[in-house]
Order: sequence, then C-alpha cells, then structure tokens
Amino acid sequence: MEKKELILHSNYRNRAFGIDIRYQDTAENKPVVIFVHGFKGFKDWGTFNTIADYFAQAGFVFIKMNFSHNGTTPQTPLDFVDLDAFGSNNFSIEADDVSEVLRHLNGRPILPGADLSRVAIIGHSRGGIISVAKTFEDERLKAGVTWAGVLNVKGWIPEDRIEHWRDKGVLFFYNGRTQQNMPMYFQFYEDTIKNFGRFDIENVAQKLEKPFLVCHGTGDVVVPASQAEQFKKWKPDAELFLVEGGDHTFSGTHPFEETELPTDLQKVVDKTISFLKENL
Repeated sequence: MEKKELILHSNYRNRAFGIDIRYQDTAENKPVVIFVHGFKGFKDWGTFNTIADYFAQAGFVFIKMNFSHNGTTPQTPLDFVDLDAFGSNNFSIEADDVSEVLRHLNGRPILPGADLSRVAIIGHSRGGIISVAKTFEDERLKAGVTWAGVLNVKGWIPEDRIEHWRDKGVLFFYNGRTQQNMPMYFQFYEDTIKNFGRFDIENVAQKLEKPFLVCHGTGDVVVPASQAEQFKKWKPDAELFLVEGGDHTFSGTHPFEETELPTDLQKVVDKTISFLKENL
C-alpha cells in the first residue's frame, strides 16, 4: 500500500488544506475516488482511513480530503483549532476545494496508473450536497455516491432563526464529542441563497444524467432515510441502497481501533465498490 500526503490551497484566503492518497503501486490503470466529509467532519475521522485502505486494495486510487474551512489545519488535522475558519465555511468554498483537488490531479500527474478519465466522488452526510452538485457540474467527475447524505439544502436555512442570525451575525452548533460551540457566520446563509440553484438537490438531481448511488441507513436519526428515498423520486435511475437499521455512520465510531469495518459499513463499502467498478 502506497500513501501520499499533499497540502493544497483554497482560493478563499489562500487557506491550506490536506489531502491523502492511497493506492497500490501497480502499472494498470486505476479509477480514482475523491471522498469528502460532512459537517463537523474531517478526513481522518474514525473509520475513514480503514475505508481508504479497503478501496485501495480493491484497485482504486482513493483520495480523502479535508475541506479548507472545516476548522482543522494541516498541522492539527484531528482537532478543530480554527473556529473562525469553520464559521467562514460555505457550500461554494467546499465545491471549489473539490475543484482544486481535481485541478491539481489533472495538472500534475503524480500517481502511477491513475486513470483521470475515470473519477468519482463520495460524500458523507453534508458532503452529500457537494457530491451531487459537483457530479452534475464538473465534467471530470463521471459518477457520484452519497453515504447518509444530506439531500435537502433547505434544511440548512432555519427560517425561524434567520433574523436572529442576521442580527447576531452567527449561530452556534454544539459539538458533543469535542464540547465546542462551533460558529456558523451569517455569510453561510447569504452564500446559500445566492447560489441556491447550484446546491438545491431537488433541482440538480432532476437534471443529473450521470450514474449515481445513494446509500442510507433506515435507522439514521441525523439525516432521515426519507431524504434518500426522495432523491430516488427526483432521479429515478439512481441506485438506492438502504441498510436496514443502519445509523448515520453505519456503526462507525471515532476513534476507531478495529481492523475490520462494522458490518453495516462493510455493506456500504462493498456496494459502492461494485457500483463504481460497473460505472467508471
């Protein structure tokens, strides 16, 4: 197993963010997968490294990325040490970060055997919005996947709190794991409204013609499976894979010390690998 770690820079405030790339050093062409995390997430959370190794062993180049404004830094990738950056994040920045990863890969071929004509994206939780939007708008992405994906951007516009948000300039979201009150500045609302058509999954899904897989647990209390089922109605040719009783992380935890993935997560990984091998 080979691994590369790179530091890229956001087009917003030139902020650095880390990516890591895992693959088998073999000559054959390998499809590429970009994995994006969700809200209050980061690329090295819990099971994500084990998942990356599993995809690499299955013959993929697997790229995990931090969003540039997720609150971590390349020096402290496991902790939210920059809450100002976290509060300054929005969907446009996250989408642009994915574009920067794609630009780097296409501009500087650094991986033996990577086939950059076969690239897909997987988004977990709120990263699902980015996965759908970027699959639609970026010709370099040939297929998309969501895992427990947020598929309703309207849920990030709290109508009953907009005036308070505008007045105070910030809303706070408590992180129970780290015991931090994490800010979201009013700019998030302004950017979401300004670019609503770009990130409105109902709008995008109905125009999306590329292969797409939606994986969701029926026991997810963070993002209900009804969002996945609604996506299937918007895009009837999408594949819907429901894990009976599965939760928001498919039983993944942080930290994760096991060598084998939880059963529910293994089902999702195996399904995703099968889907991507058929569609890339």
